[in-house]
Amino acid sequence: MDKESVWLGPLRGPVRMAAMGFSGLTALIFIWLMISQFLFDDAIGMHEMIRPEGRPLVLVMLLSMGATMLLGAIYFSDTQGMIEPQPAGFFDVVTLVTSRMAMFLTPSA
Repeated sequence: MDKESVWLGPLRGPVRMAAMGFSGLTALIFIWLMISQFLFDDAIGMHEMIRPEGRPLVLVMLLSMGATMLLGAIYFSDTQGMIEPQPAGFFDVVTLVTSRMAMFLTPSA
């Protein structure tokens, strides 16, 4: 993905690294939660993922998933596709980011 930056400029690299970092953190927490299902009787289950009160690991997992999605959408919206017009303003960029987020979330639903 060495395409030219459309609107991020020099922040393209740090945004990519932050997205990869949060993605790695999310993966590590997911692996730990899966392993803990087999090792502990009071493992974190679906109920705790829906209601994370009193479980800081669940809150960190949900926040890292959200940060991964947001930073990934920001990074991938910084390129211009063949049929996409050049972003002309703030709302064009917001539309690009939210459309990328919708594309990421559709397969996971």
